[in-house]
Amino acid sequence: AWTRKSNDDIWYGGICDSVKECIEEARYEGYEDSDTFALGYAVPYEVDYIDGDCVIEALQEQAYDELGEVSESWLDNITREQREDLNNRLLKVILEWLKDCKEEPSFYKVEPFDELTLQEALEKYVDHPTEKLADKYQLELEKAKQEAEKTLRVVRIERIFEEIEKDGKHAINFVENHKSYSEEVRQAKLECYKDIQNYVAEFKKKYLPGGDGDGR
Repeated sequence: AWTRKSNDDIWYGGICDSVKECIEEARYEGYEDSDTFALGYAVPYEVDYIDGDCVIEALQEQAYDELGEVSESWLDNITREQREDLNNRLLKVILEWLKDCKEEPSFYKVEPFDELTLQEALEKYVDHPTEKLADKYQLELEKAKQEAEKTLRVVRIERIFEEIEKDGKHAINFVENHKSYSEEVRQAKLECYKDIQNYVAEFKKKYLPGGDGDGR
């Protein structure tokens, strides 16, 4: 997306598929190559969470208003799992309702990443050769995939131990070494998370606009 200044409350330029398209649209709107404009990532707004606690509280207040003290303890014993289940069910219903009403969100959040002239944007984001950069992306993405698989293995190990703890028939076989195994899993998970965090930071610095790298 693009607009005149990155601090604009509303970004007036349209949603574009590329920086090149942003430049072309700005030119169509009368911008000269020497004019400054802002570029940003357009992130669509999504309804991804409904707070079931608000519904529970509303039900409790309604019952109390109508019946008084006899309803005071109603719904106080709802478990965390039941609340999460309510959240998920409400979300599903709301999403279907928005779709039926044709009121799904069409707005978005913009994350600015650069402010420069049209000519500078052309040189920085459009005219730059992309072949070698594409190879770099491929290597970085492959590394990310390997790190993700490593983390997934740790999570699976944790789940295995959770099942072992629930199963009394098999837990006895692990009781001697369970503590050392748990510590090993914990350390492995921390190392995975640390590696991934370092990778993400380095990736952003090298390749994402606003970092110290070329931003392409």
